[in-house]
Amino acid sequence: MATTNLKAYNQTIQTYLSTGLNSLANGATLLGAAIDNSSDLAIWIDFEIVLATQGSARAAGATCSLFFVPALDGTNYTDGDTNDESAFVFPLSAATTAQRKVRRGFELAPLSTQKFLFSNNTGQALAASGNSVNWRARSLTTA
Repeated sequence: MATTNLKAYNQTIQTYLSTGLNSLANGATLLGAAIDNSSDLAIWIDFEIVLATQGSARAAGATCSLFFVPALDGTNYTDGDTNDESAFVFPLSAATTAQRKVRRGFELAPLSTQKFLFSNNTGQALAASGNSVNWRARSLTTA
């Protein structure tokens, strides 16, 4: 009888967004590059955001969000705005301190490419350097 278990991460942690986040204005968005899942066939993707110390305190209820931007045919993406499917919301403290947040388990589409849109809703521009969004994909194994 076969046994199915969680598989280790499919690859090392990947940087998804970095310098494009630097000084990103409040309310602004940034679209990342395509993630091709056609060979790994990962089931889930986990994201980490790393925000450097901001110059002014974030607003109460501050968040950063990621929105799912798929291309079911591998070419034609959805509109790539904050009306797309919400993948993750990262709640943040109302302070200036650096933040590192992880969200796990967004289901990836198989045999297609997908992008993610980052949205800054902190009430402030992000720091001028030191910000990133990173990801790792995972799946199941059967033996």
